[in-house]
Amino acid sequence: MSDVAVVLSLVGEFKPDVIIWTVMNHEREEEIAETVMPILCEAVGDIRVIFVSTSVAYEKNMSEDVEPFLRAKESYNHHYFNGKIKSECVISKLPNYCIVRPGSIYGIDPFGEMDNRSLALKKHVDSGEKYIRANNIEFSIVDVNELADAIIELTTNDYVGILNVSE
Repeated sequence: MSDVAVVLSLVGEFKPDVIIWTVMNHEREEEIAETVMPILCEAVGDIRVIFVSTSVAYEKNMSEDVEPFLRAKESYNHHYFNGKIKSECVISKLPNYCIVRPGSIYGIDPFGEMDNRSLALKKHVDSGEKYIRANNIEFSIVDVNELADAIIELTTNDYVGILNVSE
């Protein structure tokens, strides 16, 4: 969704009541934040925008007003995290927005397929191998279907602001 003209055309053609932005691109997230989001936000007016961000880039037991920090180029997934942070700054200026910060998302999709994280973990469990991803991570994982239900509920809710749905 980095083609601004296409995004604006879709918004103009369908005239949605709500836009749920779930785009995730590890390499181009900053580019999307800097080129697409300002133009999209200018065009949406009063349309409700629900932006799925990330909480992995923040801190343990964070509040909704936590100040996110930009990652250095040497940091893991810096384009992704920085892009989410930059998009949040743009979106938070809209009159009818909600930013949802989930932790890592896992689960089974509507077609009965597991996501890559769940498949990798299942492989280790089935093999009997010891599995340690990292000893210093403290966060919750979020079931994709529960997250979807929460986002659907937000489409008809008047809440404006940031919601952390993990940690």
